[in-house]
Amino acid sequence: MTYHGEEDRQHPERGWTYYGKESAIGQLILGKEAGVEKLKVGVVGLGAGTINRLLRAQDSITYYEINPTDEALAGNISAT
Repeated sequence: MTYHGEEDRQHPERGWTYYGKESAIGQLILGKEAGVEKLKVGVVGLGAGTINRLLRAQDSITYYEINPTDEALAGNISAT
């Protein structure tokens, strides 16, 4: 099984599996943010959801999911 993201609720600033700031996607996003006022990101697959933790408040992200079952499950996840 591959975990696409996890969170330490005691230390939410820590990295999340392979989508942390030190990862390739983390370095790409941080590098792009340095040159623009607002970054727009498109992500394929809800499993990449932790990428949003790399963005700033003014940035935006759009998720594209091709599996309707995953989309339905994501809509039923509680934030608590």
